[in-house]
Amino acid sequence: GWLSASASEERKSLSAKERIARDIGTLEALGKYFRCTGSSMEVLAEEWSKREDGGRCRPKSCPEPDAHTATGFSVIQFAISWVHPQLLKTGAKPLPPKPELPTAGAVDESQISWSCTRAHGNRGSRPGVPCLPTIKPLPYQTQTKQRTELGDRAVKAASGVLFDQECIFHMAGDSTWCLEAFPNETSSSAKFIGLSYGVGAKDLWSERISQAKVRTRLYDCEAKMAFTSVASNGTKLCNKLGPSSAPCYATPFEAYHVCVGTQ
Repeated sequence: GWLSASASEERKSLSAKERIARDIGTLEALGKYFRCTGSSMEVLAEEWSKREDGGRCRPKSCPEPDAHTATGFSVIQFAISWVHPQLLKTGAKPLPPKPELPTAGAVDESQISWSCTRAHGNRGSRPGVPCLPTIKPLPYQTQTKQRTELGDRAVKAASGVLFDQECIFHMAGDSTWCLEAFPNETSSSAKFIGLSYGVGAKDLWSERISQAKVRTRLYDCEAKMAFTSVASNGTKLCNKLGPSSAPCYATPFEAYHVCVGTQ
């Protein structure tokens, strides 16, 4: 739901609520065709719970964010990873049910959470259903049903639906990868493609994917992606990748300056 200086005029004309609803709708649409391997929501929630303008805010004294869970966590920005279900060890299966989230009324009475397991301690993306803090009483001056509903939709969209028997998970920064989705000795890399949306000024996810001989397509309508004109595009090996390193792709990428919507 955030709004950058280079946003399209059409997006600028939307309210914050409308932008967030559209973005969540896009995630929900992706979830119909791909499987969520993990997200950075759990780590961000841990950090939020320690902030004075977040979980440590005095009861009913902070402004209500545009989208938050009934338990308090503000879900404005996070990263999600996906994999195509036909690449899983078990093959494509029906979508499992999403977690049942606590309602606002229940949180007012007692600390209620949903089924989750904090199985990983890395400071980035993690697989599984995110374990989120329950703040009691809530820190916000108001509690709007529509904002809570948007937050709950975001949590469900960011809930990993895969298990160890389906994936060998590899966590790198804001990404959770299913290694079964990568080329191996018996598969052709031409069958694989990595899709990255909202890449901004640098995209470590697609850089790392390219090291596994996977071609990538980068999409961003709100940034000029200037790095795509200077990055090594499948012309050399990349020995070092990091937030401050020069963009480098060991396998060619394609860049598209277009928006991705719910359609």
